Amino acid sequence: MAEKEWLELEDKLDGNVGEKDRDGFKRCNYWIKAPSDKNVIEVEIVELPAKAAYEGCTHAGVEIKAHSDQKLTGYRFCSRKAVGTKLTSNSSILPLITYNSENSVAVTK
Repeated sequence: MAEKEWLELEDKLDGNVGEKDRDGFKRCNYWIKAPSDKNVIEVEIVELPAKAAYEGCTHAGVEIKAHSDQKLTGYRFCSRKAVGTKLTSNSSILPLITYNSENSVAVTK
């Protein structure tokens, strides 16, 4: 559950499994819920991995579903140029997905 004060969410998706490369992506899904007295959630990107900035965010990143229709693909970020970006949800629940195919860390608050 989101709070009135900023909370930091650090998500570390380790791309290694023993000594072998992993097949596919590792993902983590979050459903952030606003406090009962709020109707929206604001998130800010505070850190992204340096080596994830590929066109289309194909290796790693964070997807934030701030649209009113959360079935649509969300806003995807993987470049450090996105640090400082703030998004506000259109509802009291905000789906946030982190994913990678390498060792990566994505942080939002």
